[in-house]
Formats: sequence, structure tokens, C-alpha cells
Amino acid sequence: MLVLSLLLCLGLTMAQSDQEPHFEVFLPSVLHYPAEELICFHVEEDKGKFSSLIANMKSESGTIKLHEVKDTEREPFSCGTFQVPRPSGTQEKVTVEVRGVTSPDSSQYLSSQSVTIRMKNNGTFIQTDKTVYKPGQEVKVRIIKLNQDMEASNEMHPLITLEDPNRNRMAQFKNVVPKSGIVDLSYQLDRGAALGSYSIIAEEKKMFFSVEEYVLPRYDVNVLAPPVSVMDKELTITICAKYNYGQPVPGNVTYKACQKKQRYWRGRLDSDEDQKDLCHHHTDKTDEFGCLKSNMDFSPFKLRDSRYERNLDVEASMEEEGTGIRINATAKKIEISSQITKISFKDTKKHFHPGAPYRGKVLLESFNGKPLRGQKVHLTISVNGDTTKETYETDSNGEVSFKLPTTTWGKDSVSIRAFTDDSSEEYERNRVAARYGSDSLQLEGMYMNSDDSVHIRPVRSNAACHENVTVQVDYNHGGGKTKRSTDSILKKFFYLVLSRSKIIYFGMKTLNVGNSYGTLDISLPLRDISPNGKMLVFTVDESGGMAADTTTFQVTPCLKQNVTLGFSEDKVLPGSPVNVNLRAEPGSMCALRVVDTSVAMMNPDGELTQAKIQNLVKPDPYFSSHERLDYDLCRNTRPTDSRDMGSDIDDFWPRYYSYPVKKKDIQDIIQGINLSLLHNWNIVAPVTCAYERGAYGVTANINSSISD
Repeated sequence: MLVLSLLLCLGLTMAQSDQEPHFEVFLPSVLHYPAEELICFHVEEDKGKFSSLIANMKSESGTIKLHEVKDTEREPFSCGTFQVPRPSGTQEKVTVEVRGVTSPDSSQYLSSQSVTIRMKNNGTFIQTDKTVYKPGQEVKVRIIKLNQDMEASNEMHPLITLEDPNRNRMAQFKNVVPKSGIVDLSYQLDRGAALGSYSIIAEEKKMFFSVEEYVLPRYDVNVLAPPVSVMDKELTITICAKYNYGQPVPGNVTYKACQKKQRYWRGRLDSDEDQKDLCHHHTDKTDEFGCLKSNMDFSPFKLRDSRYERNLDVEASMEEEGTGIRINATAKKIEISSQITKISFKDTKKHFHPGAPYRGKVLLESFNGKPLRGQKVHLTISVNGDTTKETYETDSNGEVSFKLPTTTWGKDSVSIRAFTDDSSEEYERNRVAARYGSDSLQLEGMYMNSDDSVHIRPVRSNAACHENVTVQVDYNHGGGKTKRSTDSILKKFFYLVLSRSKIIYFGMKTLNVGNSYGTLDISLPLRDISPNGKMLVFTVDESGGMAADTTTFQVTPCLKQNVTLGFSEDKVLPGSPVNVNLRAEPGSMCALRVVDTSVAMMNPDGELTQAKIQNLVKPDPYFSSHERLDYDLCRNTRPTDSRDMGSDIDDFWPRYYSYPVKKKDIQDIIQGINLSLLHNWNIVAPVTCAYERGAYGVTANINSSISD
């Protein structure tokens, strides 16, 4: 592939003069109304000819000042708050502009960027006191509207309706105003109410409940069985029965496990009379814990025969001792996996910084997700046709950590492959081949104008919501070229933290980097960055170079407020008094519901959970448009060396086609976490033109230079 460097840059860069300071301005790419947002400036202490730098926002409603940095300010990194203006519709494109102020009446344009203002997303959830009712019972309804920041709304609901199974409107409630964010309604079912599925509709949200003539189950039966592989010889099935109040159920358990034949095989109905479903039956008493553990031998089955289905169907039932009441468990499918091991890369990036170490992990696990410790894992690194091999051994978590030098990688693509000593089996007719895992990475060199590098270590934490997490950032001063020094070299590192598309934290740390490399720690409250906040860390050097890295946190899902609920006693007799203890932080919205466990058991999927609330409404995804390159840039360019391009069919078939390409750069990774960047630093990769020749389905890459 032939690449031509053009004197073009994407992004918003400005020619530097001695009188213009280097600056960067950060703000979210998408702003939400109504909200207060942060905009952050990184600017040199010397403002040159400007008395201040100012950021303005231009929208259809007018121009507002977002933030101003005066020449008297000595801190290189500062942020200011502003109120997001209301968009002209559901969303509006606005322009943020940075200007240098030279006098009270005069300013100079420096940079601009467009951002989007959107109305906050709202979501409505509807909860009933039960999911199953009998005719004649009262239906209690609770409705709450939340925005993407988990804030309850007191906006009026114009219409709430209740429909029967035939979609007939049974009741309606108009202009309902929530009280403290909650709508409480009720409806009395007729004793002759039709059986079936009913619906409650509010704000285009629909919730279902059913009306049935039911008998509450005395106990619940569950089947526990892990997935199996084609290499396994037996399986332990555990079937447990418990009363609604948690005590074990004595009695007999019966189960049947079947591997069914494929009903269709190679596009036709299989009529082989000798090929039958393979089944295993077993009955036995429960133990003192109300469970039956059974070791099932696989010899009656054909796990490696491809004419049989790739799962076992298990049906189980429990007969209570003394009453003869029998309850069936939910049928379970046990997967039969042909994938014996799995390998995957973790905590890796798709690009590398030439000269800086490339870090990552490889996870080796069995087909059922169990980490495999003490196993050899090989890495092959292919660079420009040369391949090297590294061998590691997995730790107790089934992982290996690697740190690869990139000094010999150049700036183009690199391939990395991870695998074990086991090889997948060859295909045989009617036989399931065992497969062993491998994984690969295709890396691209990143455009950088600095020998420094920073690397944010991945943050994965299951810590409690009230705790802090420590983010560790590795830095490499001078790309390893700087010798160790006892001299004090102070370097500033800057960081921004985003959560739900908002900047929530910013800061600066100053460290002595005389030893050229090291690690800095940044402590953040877990609750604020939950569950997948984002972070940017960057540093700049004296020559105008910049090094940066970003990451996305993976931490415990948390709600904004801490709420605990418990009973005064762990266990009491039926009919005994008990206190409910509810504790919540100020500003919490709490609503209680009490329901018999046996009712909840009838439809456990209908229960409201924390995950459902957190996933109810999220900010709309933002897709950056900054990667859209202009194909007209390469339309009239030609390669200077076209020795391989001439042919007799040139007049009939195009000799080549060209298209623009651009390496990943710092602006890209910043925009990748939904930050807009206004700047005048030299951090944007040049656009280049690539040429390829194609004829009759064959593509030839042309390697030559481009003429002016």
C-alpha cells in the first residue's frame, strides 16, 4: 500500500506564534438539558499577547460565556461550571468557540468545535404489588419517571390506562401528578374478571400482570447443573426443594435427562429407526438439606455424535413426604460444549505507542468459565514478516500479564496471537471435533509527537459502593531514552473523570520523574464512577508534545444514594411482631412493598431489580463524526511510480483507486470517551492517501511515492 503524506490535518489546529499560548479546552461532546456542566482549560501560564482566553457557546438562542482564564491565573489546569441552554428541539448542534482577548472590545479567534445539546432522556417504570392476581383482588400500582441521572420527576402523567386481555380499556386516570416523584394508584378487579394477561400503560411504557385461579405453591424446586464438554465422563446434578420460608423439603426427587436426536440432519428428516433419544432416569430421597445430588454417567449418551443435539434436557419433580404434593421444576437445558478451552485478551488496546511498552493480559479458562492455573500460554508477535515467541504460565486466576517492548515495532501494524499447546481436532463425519482456544490482536502504531507516554492500568473492582478505588497510572519519561538522574525533574500530570457523559472530577499531580519511569496513584469514590465511568490522563513536554491515555472503569453497579433495609429479627414464628428498619441518605426516594414469597416465586422475572432501574434510561450513545475523512482529498492525486499499473485494459478497467487514511492520534482517543477537544497543539495525525489496484477480483497494493 502506497501512502502519501499530505499537508492536511483533521481537527482544529492553529498556527503557533510566539505570542499565542498553547491551550486545550475539554467539554463533553453531548450536553444534556437541564443540567450544570463543566468545561476545562489547560493553558500555559504565559498567555502571550492575550489578557485572557474565553470560551463561548453560540446557539439559536444566542451566545453565552462558558469559562474565562485570565493572564493573572497561574494554575495551568482549571475548570468552570455553566448552565446548559435549552435546545431548540429535542436536540441542537451548537458551536463552542475559543477566543483570545486583547482588549475589552477586541478578541482574536483561536479555535471552534461543534457539540450537541440534547434533552435528558426519561424512562418510566411501573410496579404492581404482585405479578399474579385472582379475580376480585385489588391491584396496587406504583409509577415512577426517572431521568438519565436517576432523578425522579414530578411531571404530570397525562393519561394512565388499564386494559384487559382483549385490549379493552377498563380504567383510565387523567392528569395524574406524582407525589414526591411517585404515583400510587389502585384498581379493584371484578370477581368475574376474565383470566389472562392485563396491561398498564403510562408514558408509552407498558407493564403486564396476569389474573389466574391459582394455588400458591408450598415450596420451590430448582435444578442445578453446570455445562459439560464432549470430553467429560460424568455430571453431578443437584436438585433442591425448599419451603417458602427457607426450610428444606423432605421427599422423593425424580429426574430424567435426555440427549435428543437431531430431527433434521443435513437438510432432511432423519428416518434412522435405530437412532433414538438417549435418556437416563433416576429417583431418590432428598438429604437433610432438601437436596438430591446425583452423579450421572455419560456412557449411555453420545456426546461426540453430531447426529444428536448439543444439549441435555433435564426434567425434575419433587413429591413432598407425608402429603404426596408434587411440584415440577422448571425444565433445564445443559449445554454440551465442543470448545474445551477459551483464550481471550484482556485489558489491551487496539493501538500502541511506538517506543512505549505494550501491556495486556491473556485469560485462559475452561469451557465453563473456570480459570485454568499453571498452564502454558504462548504469544507470537509478528512485525514486518518477522515473528518472535514468548511463553508464560497462568497464575491462580488463569491469567498471564505481558509487557512487550515496542522499540523495534516501527509505526505500522503488528499482529499478536495467543494459544496453548493443545490443537483443535480435524473434522470427521458425524463426529464433534474438540476445539481449543486461541485469540489474536491486530495493532496499529499511534501517531505521537512526544517521547513521553502514560498508561492507565485497567480498573476492575467489586468493592463496596461507599469505598474508594485507586487508579494507577504508569508514566515513561523520554520513552526510556532518558538516563536515570538524581536531579529533580518535576512533571505535571492532568486528569479528567466522566460519568454518564458528564465531567465530574478534574485534577493535577506533580511528580519527580528523574528516574524516567514510575507510577502515580489517583483515588476516586467508587459510587461516583459506577458502573463504567471514563478517565483521561495527559501530560505535556517543553517542546509542545503531548502524551495521553484513556480508560473505562468496570466497577460495582451503585445507585446514587446508599439505602439499607432489614428486619429487627432474622427469624420469628408466624404471626409474631417484627420491625422493618429502613435507613437512607438525605435525598433518597424510598417506597416499600411487602409480598408473600410464594407469590413472587410464581413469576420471579417480573420482580423489580437494581439492574432494571439502572438500565431503564441511559444517555443516548454518541458516535463521533471526527473520523469521517474527505475522499476528495485524494481524488486528483497520483502515484509517481506507476511501473506496475499500466496494462492493456487501463482504458476499460480503472488502474487504481485512492482513499484517505489517518493514524490514530491523541485527539482520537480523547474523542473516544465522548470529550470534545479544542486546541492548538500539534497532536493530530496527517491525512495520507492510499492506492490500490483492482481488476477481475484481484487487488494489488502499489508501493511507490506520490508526485506533487
